[in-house]
Amino acid sequence: MLQVLFLLFILFTHYQVEWTGEEITLQSAPIDPYDPFRGAYVTLAYEEERVAKQVFQEEDYSYGDLLYITFKQDGNVHRVDQVFRTPPKGRNYLTAKYLYAEGSHNRVDFMLGRYYTNERNALELEQQAHRLHVHIKMKDGRAVVSGITVLDK
Repeated sequence: MLQVLFLLFILFTHYQVEWTGEEITLQSAPIDPYDPFRGAYVTLAYEEERVAKQVFQEEDYSYGDLLYITFKQDGNVHRVDQVFRTPPKGRNYLTAKYLYAEGSHNRVDFMLGRYYTNERNALELEQQAHRLHVHIKMKDGRAVVSGITVLDK
């Protein structure tokens, strides 16, 4: 009985984000999304995972440190607004991991690298990888990919 309750809790927390989370849209960066050995999913990378150092609230980070990122809307997509070491009060945020410094930027991982779909859609998305907007629902640091839009040419 306890195992069933635990599984229901995990499902509930995932769907709670999907149902009640704030939606943001990020521009996808090109990456080869098809891997025949892993099944039908699309591997996603985001332009916003390369973050200017000036939006970080502190300077000293190590690989794997948890970060709390807020976003602001910029046209049809959202851009990183600020990066914190602790969850910001009164603002919605996404939990990410610090990877490494890269000149005037830091590389982070939003931990949203997979979008599961059928094989036909995965192949179509692979061919359009540079023209994708990824829709993400986020709530209290948790986030899920809620959909992908292929932009017009």
